[in-house]
Amino acid sequence: MVANARIEITGNHISQPIMLLSDELGKFSVPNLTAGKYSVRVAKEGFEELITPVDLHDIMNLDLKLTIATQQTRVNVTEKSAGLANSDPRIATPRRRLGNTYHCENFKLTLDVGTFELKSGSITL
Repeated sequence: MVANARIEITGNHISQPIMLLSDELGKFSVPNLTAGKYSVRVAKEGFEELITPVDLHDIMNLDLKLTIATQQTRVNVTEKSAGLANSDPRIATPRRRLGNTYHCENFKLTLDVGTFELKSGSITL
């Protein structure tokens, strides 16, 4: 778990959800819960929301792991370039020559955790 995550506990005839925050170590405790079935919802900005059922019989340690949320960034290029990005005379000459230019339609390139998408245009490698 992570620090300051929002925890919401519902179920087992609780009239109002129990709301609390995890501590600086990502831990939390709820004393005086009676045995029964509960739902634990954990939320923290930047992470996927986690909802897990809990069947409580006695004291219990939950090993909850939050997943980093998927990030998306979009850049829309709407104008055509008059020249290549490195054609500016103030920029040093590239050490090697540019390769071929390819026209692309709906091209997707996935690297590590990012995906680059070219809807339509040209790419020079």
